[in-house]
Amino acid sequence: MWDCARVGAGAAPIKTEEGWLEIYHGADFNHRYCLGALLLDLNDPSKVIARSEEPIMEPIAAYEQTGFFGNVVFTNGHLVDGDTITMYYGASDEVICKAELSISEILNVLKKTDTKEVMNKLKKEYLFFKQQEPNMRTLLVTNMLYALVLPIVEIFVGAYIMRNTSDPVMVAFYQLAMYIGIITTSLVNGYLLKKYSVKTLYSVGILVSGISMFGMMTIKSLGFVELGLAGFLMGAASGFFWTNRYLLALYNTNDNSRNYFFGLESFFFSITSIGVPLIIGAFISQIDGKEVFGFLFNINTSYCVVTMAAVVITVIACMTLWKGKFENPKETNFLYFRFNILWKKMLWLAGLKGMVQGFLVTAPAILVLKLVGDEGALGLIQGVSGALTAVLVYVLGRMARPQDRLKIFVGGLIVFFVGTLFNGILFSATGVILFVLCKVIFQPLFDLAYFPIMMRTIDAVAKIENRNDYAYILSHEFGLFLGRAFGLLLFIFLAYCVSQDFALKYALVIVAGLQLAAYPLAKILLIN
Repeated sequence: MWDCARVGAGAAPIKTEEGWLEIYHGADFNHRYCLGALLLDLNDPSKVIARSEEPIMEPIAAYEQTGFFGNVVFTNGHLVDGDTITMYYGASDEVICKAELSISEILNVLKKTDTKEVMNKLKKEYLFFKQQEPNMRTLLVTNMLYALVLPIVEIFVGAYIMRNTSDPVMVAFYQLAMYIGIITTSLVNGYLLKKYSVKTLYSVGILVSGISMFGMMTIKSLGFVELGLAGFLMGAASGFFWTNRYLLALYNTNDNSRNYFFGLESFFFSITSIGVPLIIGAFISQIDGKEVFGFLFNINTSYCVVTMAAVVITVIACMTLWKGKFENPKETNFLYFRFNILWKKMLWLAGLKGMVQGFLVTAPAILVLKLVGDEGALGLIQGVSGALTAVLVYVLGRMARPQDRLKIFVGGLIVFFVGTLFNGILFSATGVILFVLCKVIFQPLFDLAYFPIMMRTIDAVAKIENRNDYAYILSHEFGLFLGRAFGLLLFIFLAYCVSQDFALKYALVIVAGLQLAAYPLAKILLIN
């Protein structure tokens, strides 16, 4: 570049609406001096907003190229009159010259340069993505597509149940049935892996999750029987999805690439947690009671449309997945009851994760609909809070080293605990918003560290015990299930024995406090 060897200051900065404009000099390794421009933040001039990629003035005239020290343009002073800069500059360390420049033209150059730099960075990231193994890329693209469906599963299914029953306990019951479905299918999946390919079973999980949501939206009444069946079916789909996702991620990443894998995946999960809730919330709240193409929409029919879209996306995700060439576990035996002490600690960690996870799926929807507003408010809160974490998560995944995992993990634990305190103490619209914000920050931070820890532990223990990797994934799901069941049963117990408001306030605080015990477990697992 023109200023690759050295740079130096020029005249005094010029204050503009877009920032401090600084004209500076730079030289290359051939000692050719040119003038460029910087745009600095108005409030913090140490922050560079944009920098000219090409010089705004370079030595091209004869008196600029030859003299005491040739190929030099160098400025120390200027006058500003409106948009015009009258600049006095030295040429070849021999003569003094004058030139007129336009502030607006310089700023336009900087804007173009800034856009170009952004595109170059995006291109660089894309090329880095292309360098990854083909199976890893296929799996990432599949999961990115499914990320469009996850907000519906995690946010709006609970909102739908809450709207149609007005009972948080019914939402918790649905979740409990779902988790029973997960652990049941996880067990069945181990036997099916002996006959069917892992991508077939993974595809089943993706497809059935969309179909089960749509099916529930068509049921006229939601009692315990209907919610139990719907929850179990969704859980069955999730069991096929998550267990095979773990297996595929384990086989197609290594310890060095897992931060990037889960960072990019979490980045897209965060992005979709911004856009999807905003779009769906606005759609449901705005179309209610309106006639479109001769059809009168209500809340429930709006939900049906949303879940139909989810089904279409799951089909596309499955088509993408089938481009990959994935292997099944070679060892067929997967059912064990005794494990290495290291894996037992991992199961305790899974239980603590599951204990909180049981709430995270539906708690925001329950609290928002109870204390804030409708689906539009739910989508807006979820979207805005998600925007604050998307870039953070990607940067951490791209830049964080394996030795940074514990710091990221602890940060997530603390953020979530603080969020539950806001909700419990305030128990208001403000408290809910602060809780959702902390929840959205916590989940990707926690997962970004948790999944590499889990897979690193599987790698280590599988070598010691010489077992099928799926044995650990299945037992991991059992650990999650026990934690999820404990968390949901705690909520139901507090709701019936004290009150629903008490349960909504303090069940989250209790499980978040207990989850802090995950720190010493994670520390031990990372050391070993």
